Amino acid sequence: MTRPLKLTIAGLLAGLLPFVVFVGTTYQQTVNGVLVVDDEQNFAGYAGGVLALVLAWIIVVRPERPADREPRWRAAGAAVAAVGVVQLVYSAGLFG
Repeated sequence: MTRPLKLTIAGLLAGLLPFVVFVGTTYQQTVNGVLVVDDEQNFAGYAGGVLALVLAWIIVVRPERPADREPRWRAAGAAVAAVGVVQLVYSAGLFG
């Protein structure tokens, strides 16, 4: 297995795993039986998103061999970065 492939798999796992695994806090407040506040902070999501972005940067900017400079690895790095950004936005509660 080549280094960019390992980094791509690790980045995708880091970015996608927090959608399934929740490590964080939840807070709910009800007033007169009505839910008025519902807040979740998934710390695994923040860490996974940042890790995915770091691994994407390594894939694209720090190739070890000339074969690692192929366009397919840049596309893989872009995909990992996109997953990391989506994870960060989702964990911050900006959508979803």
